[in-house]
Amino acid sequence: MSSLRKLIKRTRSPLPAAPEAASGATRTASMGDGEPTIDSASDCDETPSSLRKELEKLNLADHQPPPYFLESDIVAEKSNPRLVQSDRRFVEASRELLYALKLYAKSREDKEGLVALIPDDNTEAAVELVRDPEKLSVFVDGILAEQKKKKATISSGFGGAMSKVYPLLSLTLGTTSAVAEGTTFLPVKGAVNALSLLLAIADQEHTKSTDFLKQLNRLSFQALRVTALKQPGVELNDTLLEKATDLMTAILLFFKGTLMYLKHDFFYHVWKGILHGPQAYASAKADLDNAINEFDQALFLQVTLKLISIQPAESKDSDKPTTAELVKWLQSSRWEVETEFARHCRSRVEGTLNWVFNAQEFKEWRLGTSEKRSSRSLWLNGPPGVGKSTIAAYAVQALEAQNPDACVLYFFCKAGDSTLNTLSQVVRTLSAQFVPLLPTARAHLQKLQEEGFDVTKPDPLFLYQALFRDAIKDSAKEIFVILDGLDECSTESQEADLESLLERLSSLPLKLLVSSRVTAEISNGLSNATKRELTFDDSRDDIQLYINHCVSSSKNLEKGFKVLNINAPEFLSEKSKGNFLWVRVVLDSLKHKTSGREFQNIIDTLPKNLEGIYEQVLQRLKSRGSLKSALATFRCVLHSQRALTISEMEVMTGLMTEDKVIDIQIFVESECGSLLRQTPTKDATFYIVHETFRSFITTKSSSGENCIEPAPSHLQLAKACLSCLAEPENEALVSIRSYAVGHWLDHLTEVFKDASPVSNEDLRSLLFKMHAFWVSETAVREWMRHFTFHSSRLYSLGAHMASFRNIIEAFVRSESPRCSDRGDTDSDWKDTVAWVSAVLSSDDQLDNKVLADFYHVWLNTNWKELETAKWVARAAMSLDYILGHMRYDLLAVKRTGWQQWFSASDLPRRYPELLEKVVAEARFDGTSPVPIGNYAVALLEVGSDACVEYFQEALDDCPGYWHLHEGLAKYYQNKGETDKAIASLEKALETDTKEFPSSAFTHAKLVSEKRQGVGDYDGAVEAFREGLKCAADTDAEMYWNAMAEVWESQGNGNKMIDIYQEAVDKYPKAGSVYWEKLAETYGRGGARQEEWHTWRKAIQKDPENTVKYSEKILSLAKQLISLCTWPPVPLILQQGAVEDPDNAPEYFKELGKAYMCQRLWKEALEQFEKYAEKKDDKWIYEDIGHAYLGLGETSKATTAYKAALSEARQSAKALTLGYVYIINGDFTRATRLFKSAIAQLADKEDSGLQPFNFMQTDDSSEQRLFQLHLQLSLCYEATGQMEEMKENLEKAVEVLKPATIEIDRDKDRDLVYRYDARSWFHIGLVEEKLGSKKDAKTSLERAVFLFEKTSMEGDDEIQTSEAEEATAALARVSKDEGEEAELSPDLKESLGSMRLQRRLALPYTTDWYCAQTWEPPRRRGFKEWNQVTFVNKFVICQGNRTFVSPFGFEHY
Repeated sequence: MSSLRKLIKRTRSPLPAAPEAASGATRTASMGDGEPTIDSASDCDETPSSLRKELEKLNLADHQPPPYFLESDIVAEKSNPRLVQSDRRFVEASRELLYALKLYAKSREDKEGLVALIPDDNTEAAVELVRDPEKLSVFVDGILAEQKKKKATISSGFGGAMSKVYPLLSLTLGTTSAVAEGTTFLPVKGAVNALSLLLAIADQEHTKSTDFLKQLNRLSFQALRVTALKQPGVELNDTLLEKATDLMTAILLFFKGTLMYLKHDFFYHVWKGILHGPQAYASAKADLDNAINEFDQALFLQVTLKLISIQPAESKDSDKPTTAELVKWLQSSRWEVETEFARHCRSRVEGTLNWVFNAQEFKEWRLGTSEKRSSRSLWLNGPPGVGKSTIAAYAVQALEAQNPDACVLYFFCKAGDSTLNTLSQVVRTLSAQFVPLLPTARAHLQKLQEEGFDVTKPDPLFLYQALFRDAIKDSAKEIFVILDGLDECSTESQEADLESLLERLSSLPLKLLVSSRVTAEISNGLSNATKRELTFDDSRDDIQLYINHCVSSSKNLEKGFKVLNINAPEFLSEKSKGNFLWVRVVLDSLKHKTSGREFQNIIDTLPKNLEGIYEQVLQRLKSRGSLKSALATFRCVLHSQRALTISEMEVMTGLMTEDKVIDIQIFVESECGSLLRQTPTKDATFYIVHETFRSFITTKSSSGENCIEPAPSHLQLAKACLSCLAEPENEALVSIRSYAVGHWLDHLTEVFKDASPVSNEDLRSLLFKMHAFWVSETAVREWMRHFTFHSSRLYSLGAHMASFRNIIEAFVRSESPRCSDRGDTDSDWKDTVAWVSAVLSSDDQLDNKVLADFYHVWLNTNWKELETAKWVARAAMSLDYILGHMRYDLLAVKRTGWQQWFSASDLPRRYPELLEKVVAEARFDGTSPVPIGNYAVALLEVGSDACVEYFQEALDDCPGYWHLHEGLAKYYQNKGETDKAIASLEKALETDTKEFPSSAFTHAKLVSEKRQGVGDYDGAVEAFREGLKCAADTDAEMYWNAMAEVWESQGNGNKMIDIYQEAVDKYPKAGSVYWEKLAETYGRGGARQEEWHTWRKAIQKDPENTVKYSEKILSLAKQLISLCTWPPVPLILQQGAVEDPDNAPEYFKELGKAYMCQRLWKEALEQFEKYAEKKDDKWIYEDIGHAYLGLGETSKATTAYKAALSEARQSAKALTLGYVYIINGDFTRATRLFKSAIAQLADKEDSGLQPFNFMQTDDSSEQRLFQLHLQLSLCYEATGQMEEMKENLEKAVEVLKPATIEIDRDKDRDLVYRYDARSWFHIGLVEEKLGSKKDAKTSLERAVFLFEKTSMEGDDEIQTSEAEEATAALARVSKDEGEEAELSPDLKESLGSMRLQRRLALPYTTDWYCAQTWEPPRRRGFKEWNQVTFVNKFVICQGNRTFVSPFGFEHY
């Protein structure tokens, strides 16, 4: 029977008689010196006399709460004596708390706020309530419902507070859910009633209750962590249950102590002999702190360890294409990092590293808040080999297990591995890791991808800002970042270095853990971090556990130490001085020893440090004759262009040593096991065990003659590759051939790019190999053929061949002086020297060879795919030209490598006469189908009709060459002979052996076009359906788009909708692709309401892309707002906030902006405040200030503006607060603010503003200066300073008018903007005020003209008022001298004035452009919506409604 059912059964039994129990307060911890301590109820037989007198007055002297837990129940349920004692303390604390609550409640005449949720009497109703969980649940819900009706107070938050504490309480009681599923107990009643009462008291005792509420938040946090443990299959151990019970005990006693503190006067008189209120509170709080710490350690160290697997957790990446494609786009090192993570996880022995989480620094980092910068960053540093990487991997495992809702990101650096040693890869990989974890961040990256952001940029700080900082800024999840081995990570530039990146990461609201050796860059970058140096004392016990594990796992080691009578853990741990790596290398050296003498010899000669260990290993390899093979293996691991697989490594080392290793896996394990390890992956490779060995073996001063330097290593690898390429028919070399084809020239380039010395003998050997490869009848041609087939850049194939020639020449010229003929008698070497001389004496020697071989390869290879054949033909026709223009340049080779880029606008590749020259040099005789077919493809490329004859001739001999059928079809298609093209493509489909034939889409397209030509549109769509059967899922989108385009050409939007709806249903895992097409089709057809509903359905069906769809909904709302289509906007945004609560703040904000456009200030304010409650965004208070000002509440507007603009530019403050000061008549303060802003703008200190440009909004530097001078002049006018007023009015015109004239110079231009009209309007009003009527008239005439040309259908009072005021102003300044002059209006704003309302509303309104040729009524929207001849491309009909652009909602 489960613990839950047992407890329910127990509580439904008849209540036992109340035993005699203590009435005093029971304590579980010392109360301090001189204070009485009561350890259990039995320790106190009598109630204190002072208390008994009070109880007699209240008729409570003999009242005891019923014991819902029986002693026998506790003992029967739990055999662990520690748990039994913990339970006893828990029950006693519950009784004690309830007793204090009753005592206080009975003494109160005013019962308001003191109603206990669980009754305290022994009436039948109360007993029934206690027995029946369902009735209890209904009762509690009713009380909570009543509380909701009350005015918001501290006590009204009881439901939320209790729901947070309850998980801990339910764990303590053995339940798995809240009240409704379980039953009630004494502790439940105590906790519920106490919390309800204390919150009610807190409403009255604000000052004294502040700390209690703070502590309550701490309790909520600890209790909520319990929910993460309630997972199927997770068994909680006794230690955790004990500490959870102790914590709940401390909480109940803390509630009691708080009550005594808050109601000190009462309890001081009642319980004089116990504790004063403040003392009781302080003591209970201290006990609570201790209980929280113990519970935290039990939770983290014990439960977490059971959740952690030695193997790394499965990838969190979604298998949905959108996520996978986004991760792929980031070009991260995600899987390389996962491999390193798994390796370090496996290196930890179970039971080790527990000390890490007991370390004070780690506890403060993990549990601290993100407010204090030093608590956000922790730096674990120490010397090599102390286990930093293992600690980092363990931290990742523990954090993921302990914080399942958090986002844990990590990177393990590795020197010498380009995928793991650059800061750019660190940033890209961290970004790739949060893609499946943070929806908002994923949406940000998707947007960057859609905008064409270049993730390959090498600047890590640029990438950090775009891919990481901006992506996580809106994340609500807690984020941990663990970076290991940053001392092995190289920086790319002076600006973007490690120090800068760490400084920026440390400033973010996340937890950063760095483990590394000490370097200046890391130390400076983490100057504000908490630092922890790893020492021998930290790892002493762990090393002994590790040694014990290794020895007990190896019979050889166990017997060896036993024979020598050595206690391995003690002996080796002392020798190691805290270095795990030293221990591991020593044990690896010992475990393969089979004789006691060898074992003893190693023990006797143990070096003191790692370098000595490594030198000893190399000497043993040398003595056994294995050193040459070992060094070759090390060279492959350190300097191959990519990680070599085991089979590749075996062949490569054999070629390098000319002595085949029989089984390289056995060799590495037995001879190099202490230095190399094998990855546990399908395509296993070897890796260096530790960075210290990499440093040792690549440093001349450390490893001496065994040093592995770059240039000699690349030379050896280049020689091995050439040996492979020189024998293209040798089947034994098949495994390494692909690598040799792709990388031999990379190694050759590195030989002379690196400055490390290479011996003459090695260079002579390489030249000899190169000559043999060059003069081989087939070697160069086979390399060209294989390279072309495997190239991903066929468009630059000609440049690659020219680079090949250049690198050969570069190497020969740079190294030939050291390899001249010195009287050698070897005839082969003499031939090599002669070849070198020929190369040096004539460029043609290399050119002719490259041309002849490439022409031969082009003409005599079956390329199998039409596109490949076409690219190779183009390369053949342009190669001679490229060779002539892309000459040898050693500096270019050293800078860019051998695959140089070549681009020329006049590159010839399609001239028939050029083709004939190439064919002649290639000795084409027209007798074999392969050359004939390739010649036909080339003829097709140059546009020759002769290609048909050659295609047909080749196909007569080889009808299975499907790419030639495709080529023939392409010719017919170009000529408009559709039937013949279709027939050729059908033959291509029949003969193509690939799973997804390459000609399927072209065939479907031609068949569809043919059927459309005769009006068979259903058949045209069906053609693409048939083609879809032969297409991969990744290519399906173009078929569905093509089907939709068929119906679009006919204006049938409904059919388009059907197509995309079918695609959505068929490809549910295709992510957002088809949902976007479906919604956008509705939108393009004007059915905006259905577009909205589609985005909503997409959120339900494809929640992974919720953020993306939410942005689309917001975008739709913004479009409607910009079109002044108001009625649907509240519906869309309010519904969006409900259906997408994670992004609700964005909906609130947009709705607020929409209300501002309509001057609905109160409604806008409500939405902005809802946004402010959810988001920490100070700038929203500027919007709140605008709304308050619209409502006429200037004091609140001022407060909001100050909150938003505390750190803003002076001009921003002036153009918000300054207006309020003028409205309030505070001209002195306004004057001071405007003058300060003008001075700052004049000195160009106000950054962030752009000059006034064409199509720009009103917020340019000229516009701001104009408004500042204008408002300052109004202040001077109000204070009677008329000269100053005039001076500033003139300056206002002087600032804005030249810029306005400049952008309005071309008065005959087609497009006009309302910004221009507004500028002329403001200038005209100021000129009128200055008395310059002539100038004012000119300005206002232009303003009136532009206002008329930019008037729109549906303009509201905001838009029309500008035009009306401009017209009225023009009328005033146009009056003759004799006519009575009208007074110009006051330019100051006042509450409720149209001038003020316009300034507040216009920033939220979209001003559409207009064309002077458009006649009224003009519509907001794009150009084609205002053309008289415009007809929708397609319409979407629903019932009797036809939706037409641009609105599409049912025109409310």
